[in-house]
Amino acid sequence: MKYIMIKCLKSDDELIKAATSSFNNVDVIEEDGFSGGGEWITIAIPLFALGLQIADFILTHLVKSPQDTESETKKKENRLVVEREGETSLLDSSKEDVIKYVEDKVKTK
Repeated sequence: MKYIMIKCLKSDDELIKAATSSFNNVDVIEEDGFSGGGEWITIAIPLFALGLQIADFILTHLVKSPQDTESETKKKENRLVVEREGETSLLDSSKEDVIKYVEDKVKTK
């Protein structure tokens, strides 16, 4: 099964709760060690979830919005998508970019 992997700080309860309540069969994987001053976890969202639902989740929780407070933007800066090639921030992505990203992921599953 293929997943979209999102890396965040272990203390990011808001994102963890949002992912586990939005999608079935979400895996939360704890990582050992420290990076950037905090422990990290990876949230694995299975791609059998609806693409539109995944895109909406990413837009809400990983992409910067003009309505975000400074605190919300700071949280989103520590939320990364994990790829084979490394980690990617979607913070400044457009809605179209996110939809294309999810469509590409769903096509390759």
